[in-house]
Amino acid sequence: MWNGFRYTSCKTKFCCHTHGLPIIIFATIFLLLIGCDTGDDLSQPLDAPPLQRTFSIVGHTTIFNQICFQSNYYENGVLAEIQYFLFEDDTVYLKGYEEIGGDPVEINAIFSPANPQVGTEWYGLYGYPAKFIVEDLSNVSVPAGIFNSFIYSISDSITGELIGSMILAENIGLVAMTQILSSSGSLSMVLEAFTIYEGEGVFPLAAGNNWQLVEGTYTIDGSN
Repeated sequence: MWNGFRYTSCKTKFCCHTHGLPIIIFATIFLLLIGCDTGDDLSQPLDAPPLQRTFSIVGHTTIFNQICFQSNYYENGVLAEIQYFLFEDDTVYLKGYEEIGGDPVEINAIFSPANPQVGTEWYGLYGYPAKFIVEDLSNVSVPAGIFNSFIYSISDSITGELIGSMILAENIGLVAMTQILSSSGSLSMVLEAFTIYEGEGVFPLAAGNNWQLVEGTYTIDGSN
């Protein structure tokens, strides 16, 4: 399941720890069929509404003995988690998170270099230990527009198997994210709308910045 910029998988829960980086998980939604009339045609699949996820930077807060940016993560309009980011040494860190009704958890993970280059790589967690590589810089088309974006591959650090991807654009932020699901294909979230007031790099941090993503597909250089 994708809890904002943290990831869980069937193997283990993503917590970043001090190993490194993030982030990012996806969950499939299933409809619960209850109270159906006997005349309903259950042979026809029912489509779940598309998932919508919003990340909203609400300002600064002091936590884990540091001043961090607080990001509220909403799933289909409901606040699901609070995340804490730090910009330091040209790097964006995911310092921790707080589930609703729970206590803050410090994880201290690299989310991304603020100004990456093709070939940049690091180790982190994506449900389990993973390697992140900035593979390419290309025009990526999503519902919100076409952006010159860095494309990150995410692979299992032990087996080398590709497990997902992340796409970020300078002065825009999160453009798309994909998780390859072990049993049911893959799930992609793409940028539908965003607001950027201030900030720099591929994940601008400033109060009021927000990103709204929906289930969907993206194209690179005008083709799949």
